[in-house]
Amino acid sequence: MSSQNEEDPTTLYLRNAGGPNEGRYRLGLDHLAWLIEHCTRLGALRLELLRGLQAALPKSDDGDSVTELKELLTNLIIMQTRLADREASLHDALRRLVDDGRLDAVFLDEELLREAIQQIIDAPTRVRSVSGGGI
Repeated sequence: MSSQNEEDPTTLYLRNAGGPNEGRYRLGLDHLAWLIEHCTRLGALRLELLRGLQAALPKSDDGDSVTELKELLTNLIIMQTRLADREASLHDALRRLVDDGRLDAVFLDEELLREAIQQIIDAPTRVRSVSGGGI
């Protein structure tokens, strides 16, 4: 096996945040709480992006693709807003559970988690490339 210096950050994160267990990945609860909080912040950004897109769409006639998109966005915005309220409650309850120590880990699909962690790791490269003049 290669040294830690040669391993990619995703593999290192997964090794330190939990580990394989009976065909699943065992993720520590504190890492789960951070990932949920991270996803919640991204969800808030997603909601703002959807609102911005909806506001930027031109006026249109009934039945065209813009009208269809506006209706879809309206429904998504309503649902996302409701979810945002519930996610705040989830965050508080999850923090209490972490603090209580009554649960220490959850079992997840490792490949899905690996892909998500890799996207988190790749995000700064994307931001740096755009801030440095574009892609």
